Amino acid sequence: MDYDVVILGGGLAGCSVAAALARYNLNIAVIERNFDIAEDVAQFITTFVTDGTDVMDDSVYELLRDSHIPLLEYSRKGNFYYEKEPSLSIYDEKKDFEAALERIHRRGIQGARPVSREEAAAWTPQIKDSYQWIIRHENTGIISPYDMATALGEIASENGVRIRLEEEVTAIERIAHDEVRVTTNKSKYTCRVVVITAFNDLYLGGGEYRRATRDVPLQTMLLEKNYQQDIGLMLNVFHADGHASSIMPTFSGKAVAAIEASQRMDYKGVKHRVEELIGPFPSERVDLLTVNNYYDVPIVISDLLEEKGYINLEVKNHQLPALLPRVTQIVSDLVVSNFKTAENPDYVFKRRDYFRFRDLSDKERNEAIAFDPRFGHMICTCSQVTEGEIVNSIRRPLGARTVEGVKRRTGISFGSCQGSYCMNRILKILAKELDKKPEEILNDSKESRILTARIKEFESI
Repeated sequence: MDYDVVILGGGLAGCSVAAALARYNLNIAVIERNFDIAEDVAQFITTFVTDGTDVMDDSVYELLRDSHIPLLEYSRKGNFYYEKEPSLSIYDEKKDFEAALERIHRRGIQGARPVSREEAAAWTPQIKDSYQWIIRHENTGIISPYDMATALGEIASENGVRIRLEEEVTAIERIAHDEVRVTTNKSKYTCRVVVITAFNDLYLGGGEYRRATRDVPLQTMLLEKNYQQDIGLMLNVFHADGHASSIMPTFSGKAVAAIEASQRMDYKGVKHRVEELIGPFPSERVDLLTVNNYYDVPIVISDLLEEKGYINLEVKNHQLPALLPRVTQIVSDLVVSNFKTAENPDYVFKRRDYFRFRDLSDKERNEAIAFDPRFGHMICTCSQVTEGEIVNSIRRPLGARTVEGVKRRTGISFGSCQGSYCMNRILKILAKELDKKPEEILNDSKESRILTARIKEFESI
């Protein structure tokens, strides 16, 4: 048998399950069809971690309840970004406000209480005279899903999990009572247990995957605004049409707005909605605009080990980062119950240390530069990313192999110039570190070469 456990999908859920199972003396592989792990996670998006007030489904709330407590421990040990941040919920309709208060009372949610407009205005300048129904939440927060996924992937890799990239599963077959064969476009593997975290109708027997219970596009706008100075407190405005508008910080200290709507909006429409939330701002302060799917499907963990040899994990829910510690524990318990195995005495649930130059004090920066002068060579002035950080992102476990990989791991090129100043420099560093020609460097996948040939203008790289 090639492996004890094969995990399908190297996204947030797959990396989390792999990191948890690495605690045991099991031979584990993760199969990911993309060129890098966590490619399903947006690069700059901050996920709002709710206290459960706005969660309608009771089963999701049960998984989410008191999630800030395990998340604090999980992020501290795993060395990824999570912060508790208070927030305000503002309701256009009194009935929605009263329904939220009912959920707070029924569920016993701590740290949530109604406040007056005057109280709210003392915390943030974004409070309008028209706001009447407001709730303050103490036990909310923000988390970087991509930073979380990368950290968990690195932890899994460093604890012996085999990460197999660029392989797509084509079939799963039960070939014996306790043996399953997984076929990919590259090879075949036998194992005892399969954990599915990524949808593929080839091995789920066809049928339509359950989409978002509300088919709502989520427009996200990254702003070149200092969150603490310009915003001050996270806001979630719940409109009469059932959609919401939110503003929150990113892990880099900027602000990101998330706008729900019944259909995709153009740039002007999104900007107008964001300005309704925080006031007018020039277009020059918009760094990026993306559109993602909004998922609020209940979490489903299907134990099909006896019948088909796999556990199927459906996690299309925007609160997945907050739910992950509980969900991962449930899945790992199901898997481990099928083995007589002891814990790995060498297991370490900790990501290798790293730092971001922009977050350091002057003293810490000088110490870093004295250790390696590349930390004093600024590559991206917009996001304050140094050559040392880029080199580190490439040399880490499961390190970056593409321009997109560097961008995701460092936050480079998400500033106002959108990479026009630093792209050539990233190419040069990648080529040197990977011992490749600049023409061989890829953007994000096999077929995404950035340069097709050398020309005079690129002689500097």
